[in-house]
Amino acid sequence: MIKTNKAVYAATLKDFLKDVERGEFIEAMKDGSRKLSIPENDSQIKAWDDYGSKNCLRPLFEKLPDDVVVCFEYQVPVGGRIDCMLFGKDKHGRSNAIHIELKQWSNNNVEICYDGYVFKTTVEVAGYKGVTKHSSHPSAQAEEYQVHLENYIVALKENNIELTGLAYCYNYDSKEEPNVLFGESYKELLSRCPLYGKDQKEDLLRVLDNLLGGGKGLPVFDSFINSEVKPTKKLQDAAKNMFDGRFAGKEFALVGAQLDAYNEIMGAIQKTDKENEKTVIIVKGGPGTGKSVIAMQLVSGLAKTGKFSNVYYTTRATTLIHGYETILKDINYKDGKDNSAIDLFKKNSTIKPCVGESGIDALIVDEAHRIENKSNDMNDKDASLKTHLSQIMNMLFCSRVSVFFIDDLQSVKSIEIGRASNIKDAAEHYYERIVKENNSYLEKYKQLDDKITKARRNWELCLQLGDAKKTNDARKKLKSLEAEKKYGLEWVKAATPNVKIINIKEFDLTDQFRCNGSNNYVYWIEHVLYKTERTKDIKLDKNKYEFGVFDTPQELYAKIRSLDDFANYSDKREKELGVKFSYSQVNREAEELEFKQTARLVAGWCWRWKQEKTELNGDLLHEIRIPEHGFSMPWETLGRKSTGPFKDKYAPNADVWLIDKRGINQVGCNHSAQGWETDYVGVIIASDLKYDAQNDCLYGDEKVKNYDKNVKQEQPDFTRITKNIYRVLLTRGKKGCFIFACDPEVGKYFKRCMEK
Repeated sequence: MIKTNKAVYAATLKDFLKDVERGEFIEAMKDGSRKLSIPENDSQIKAWDDYGSKNCLRPLFEKLPDDVVVCFEYQVPVGGRIDCMLFGKDKHGRSNAIHIELKQWSNNNVEICYDGYVFKTTVEVAGYKGVTKHSSHPSAQAEEYQVHLENYIVALKENNIELTGLAYCYNYDSKEEPNVLFGESYKELLSRCPLYGKDQKEDLLRVLDNLLGGGKGLPVFDSFINSEVKPTKKLQDAAKNMFDGRFAGKEFALVGAQLDAYNEIMGAIQKTDKENEKTVIIVKGGPGTGKSVIAMQLVSGLAKTGKFSNVYYTTRATTLIHGYETILKDINYKDGKDNSAIDLFKKNSTIKPCVGESGIDALIVDEAHRIENKSNDMNDKDASLKTHLSQIMNMLFCSRVSVFFIDDLQSVKSIEIGRASNIKDAAEHYYERIVKENNSYLEKYKQLDDKITKARRNWELCLQLGDAKKTNDARKKLKSLEAEKKYGLEWVKAATPNVKIINIKEFDLTDQFRCNGSNNYVYWIEHVLYKTERTKDIKLDKNKYEFGVFDTPQELYAKIRSLDDFANYSDKREKELGVKFSYSQVNREAEELEFKQTARLVAGWCWRWKQEKTELNGDLLHEIRIPEHGFSMPWETLGRKSTGPFKDKYAPNADVWLIDKRGINQVGCNHSAQGWETDYVGVIIASDLKYDAQNDCLYGDEKVKNYDKNVKQEQPDFTRITKNIYRVLLTRGKKGCFIFACDPEVGKYFKRCMEK
């Protein structure tokens, strides 16, 4: 074997085959897993046993040169493990590294759960011992690792190592039915990252022989495994092109307080002593003050320096993450394949102490007001990577420099704790707070045995009752508690603080770059909603920002459509084509046109959302219904499910609804709109916002159902959360905002405020 701390097992093919023959391979894998603190399970051990069988890799490896190097369970620098990698040279002396996604799947235990998006398609697999799980297409998984490795392994470019990714389902026949993995919808994916079945062993062997037929794997392996790990120039260029104002256009240029904040933050990051101190920066600003622009500039600027191997942009807003992924797909680097800047983006919940104290050079937290208290979920696959610390403390512990972009009035869930005062207090008492949270957790840890006993009884009871869903939930809860019992003390050990010097800096962004640069409108909305003392004398300046109140939702939507360039084009073509009109044709025509102005309709989440349903005629469900006005429209989710005459009418999903031209035909909510902006926004204010005549103010009506599961009607801050939601919606427009209120008294209140 070859000693390495980057993989569970590494050896020449000659030594691997000997280990298999001697029956020592499985024990070597177990030993390597323990050394790298990787949890074992029966399914993994079964897979490892397959690797040495005559049905899997062994017959392939027996025909390759003895000195090709193989490694199993390679630890990817940015997270995850690759099943198998091979290293060697072709017969012309060119260096090659091959990574293979290996699956035990067969034709009879795989079915498609959701089809459509290749990268997000999920396949349901009945795995070892009948365990059912969800997993992406094998080729999609391999392609993701391809991008990660190209982004971070410097030796690939510096040492001219060609990287090839593929997938191998050694129990799956590519010609038998059912045959979902080789379906037509995966054709493009398979052309980029091939999948081989058990009937294609000879084809796979030819590929391996072409790339590794020259043997001599050890120098290639050594170069790869010992490579410097950092964002490669390709990733830096991607970040630069997307985020640097000099390349992305004047709308992304930093001016005034933005540029001051950017320069000082960059300086603080580069000057903070890595071993002895931390810097915490809190950047406060209302909607449109440029928080996200600065955040993206920082990621780009830091990536370009080449000095920081761990710089991440993180946010709670899933739509931002997925939206950026969509945007980055249009940035091509090599044969149109690379979307590598997505490696800079993480979700808040992925920041855990397992990276070590100050293990991240710079953590850029956008939409920090959406930080939640807890980071763990009982569905997290690797219990060893969980944490007992609050999400704020996780971020402070893991990063040398952390930058929080925050607007206290944009918190839209009861569970969100990301207020500037909370972050500042946590930073000021960093060392004491972590010690306190450690000790508090240790007290709870002592009670785990009782909780496990109760959870086991509950699981057994659910088994007896035969309720599959409750049994599954009870089992997950039990497994989660058992895993916590196993790893809990390690969590505390991993979160032991040493750094005591904390620099705290605060910035206030006041200049508006949305709402036509109108601080007046933002302050006016703040007063209409909250009646704050500082805004009591603000009057709406109608010359700086367009605002209007409509008496019917139809009038509001007609106004919004009139302000959207694509909607105008679509409506015009519908009149011209008549019965020959089709959304697919108009979308194709629109690809060659440039639409400069956008408008979107949004609403409070007071109508149901049935994700899987469509109307009988193929249209999306019109779940937003205001019967007294005869008005209905669909939410922004799963537009790709529409069929027949409605095919291609809608944006495919909520993540891209605001940036997809077809989003004009749907209604967004606060989650799909937060963090984005459009030229004009129309807001349907639902019945959860009411008018209090006695106090001449607005309040949240807890009797009206809000279908966001994280907004609790019984919470004492329900009114604050409700107002915050509408503040988000009412400030998405750069040029103007128009509203319709389901409660007529709310509409009248807005009209009176306009005239004051």
